[in-house]
Amino acid sequence: MSFKIDITPLLKNVGLAIAVDETEKISFPEDNLVLVAPVKVKGEITNTGSSLLFLGKIASRARLNCGRCGKEFDLPLGVKIEEEYSRDRSKDGTTFRVAGDNTIDLTEIVRQDLLTEIPIQPLCDKKCKGVSKDASS
Repeated sequence: MSFKIDITPLLKNVGLAIAVDETEKISFPEDNLVLVAPVKVKGEITNTGSSLLFLGKIASRARLNCGRCGKEFDLPLGVKIEEEYSRDRSKDGTTFRVAGDNTIDLTEIVRQDLLTEIPIQPLCDKKCKGVSKDASS
């Protein structure tokens, strides 16, 4: 699955924008990012003249293990995104490429931005006390 968006209508005039409202069931287990709810991508892509600018939000739920007690739990994820797409290769690596078929694939920004939302030590509950001594004996 991927979030491919046809941007052909945008290429006609600078300033044109199209709305994006997509939902896909996708996951990235190879990155330890197991999503248990469909990913919702909502926003707008605008032709700025030199590039295409995507402003929007991503939301889903990830299945994680608590960093204190080890219990599995689901964490809601939500992030605002601002990404640039261009036909030209970015000199500094910050711009994503528009494909030859006039599409942009939002899958990689979904992966990257959701990964950055995962806490270094995820907790099932702010009050989690960790593994109890009774459970370890």
